[in-house]
Amino acid sequence: MILHRFVYAFISLSCPFFFMWLQASLVYSAMILRLDNNERKLSNLPFLTLLTNCFVWVVYGQLEHEMTVFVTNLIGILVGIYCTATYHLYSIYAPNPSHYYISSAVITTSLIGHSLGFHHLVGFLAMISAILVYASPLATLGVVLTEQSTRSMPFPTSVAAFFTAFSWTLYGGIIARDLTILIPSILGVILASAHLLMYVLYGFDTTPAYAHLPQYRYRQFFRCI
Repeated sequence: MILHRFVYAFISLSCPFFFMWLQASLVYSAMILRLDNNERKLSNLPFLTLLTNCFVWVVYGQLEHEMTVFVTNLIGILVGIYCTATYHLYSIYAPNPSHYYISSAVITTSLIGHSLGFHHLVGFLAMISAILVYASPLATLGVVLTEQSTRSMPFPTSVAAFFTAFSWTLYGGIIARDLTILIPSILGVILASAHLLMYVLYGFDTTPAYAHLPQYRYRQFFRCI
């Protein structure tokens, strides 16, 4: 009994921890993007899908009275707004307007589903949005394959996505016993593994993300003197 309580507590705490790690890695990427105007060619999809996903899951968590889901995603909404706004304001690459239209449509539909009590509709949107979050780092796959470099695919985000998906798989299968949580999490483990496979194929880009910034170059110059 004590072991079961420990396992349940560990899984319940690991989900918010790894999801917050994923959010923190995206905030870091957004901060670097703000400084370099996105010279690394990052996609806006990881930021926008996080915002959309967290909004839908907040609605789902409220419907199903899942406080773990509700609270962690409520924080994710704020992170998603910051990261999306940063990309929109500072990236030299204009985001695709259709991405915003689709995101707005999904959020609006989830709110309508909530007001009408359509649990299955909100659950379906939550599953799709979660899968897109795990798949979004692969939006730069074309750049990775062309450059044969993982520079445009931040490693901390890929690792955080893997452990986030794995922890939510355990939570959905053992604690919540909810297929809406379990199915996208299993697919997330597979997709995050595909991210990590890119590092096996092309290695790690050991150059710091901020290495091309003038401040870093000046610092390195004076170190060499």
